[in-house]
Amino acid sequence: MRKVIIAAVVYLESFRRSVSLLSHRFSRKTGAHFPTRCSNAIAAGALGAGIIISAPAHAGQFDSAYTKIDLDMCPKREEWELGASFTCEGYKGWPLIVAESDLRFYIAYSEDTEGQTSFGQTIPAFNTIHDTLEWRLKKGPDGGWQPLATILRYYTDGAAADGSTKQGEVLVVTKIGADDSCHIAHINALTVPDANLVARRIADEKAASFDCENGEIERVGAM
Repeated sequence: MRKVIIAAVVYLESFRRSVSLLSHRFSRKTGAHFPTRCSNAIAAGALGAGIIISAPAHAGQFDSAYTKIDLDMCPKREEWELGASFTCEGYKGWPLIVAESDLRFYIAYSEDTEGQTSFGQTIPAFNTIHDTLEWRLKKGPDGGWQPLATILRYYTDGAAADGSTKQGEVLVVTKIGADDSCHIAHINALTVPDANLVARRIADEKAASFDCENGEIERVGAM
């Protein structure tokens, strides 16, 4: 029974993210918002089928939380000729600085952006980001949940470092910590099976011990 429940959860999660991706593409092409009743229908269908949403076995130590990135609602920090930076609200007030520069996005997880490796990291191709940020959480000794990584979908377009103009989607896994934050993995979300699950596994297994100064970004799937 447990295996059936977990399989159902994985399927529903995959379906939900497919609807989210469809919504994003619809909005980018038309400028309109995809009807939210589609997402509601998923939840209603799950309840109607009597499916119990059960957490994976490792959820006792790790879990996910989600926050929205809406730059129209984030106060502007700075502005320059080719972009600007914004202060957004992260998980439970965690600092989240989002910048766009030269048609690429950069993220920092501290007000001290100069000390954040991640604020100088992005995808080589021109890119935009999804409006939902996943926070991977680990349960501490006191029973509280602490963020250790984030997962964010980047949409790539235009000329990449190799001259390619093919559009793509990349999941960026970022270690976050009190002293520094940095990319630890780039995953091709279009070609890698169960890319979201792969991203979570990497975040849970590698974020805590990853060395931002000397560590090498893991690349999963051809970019």
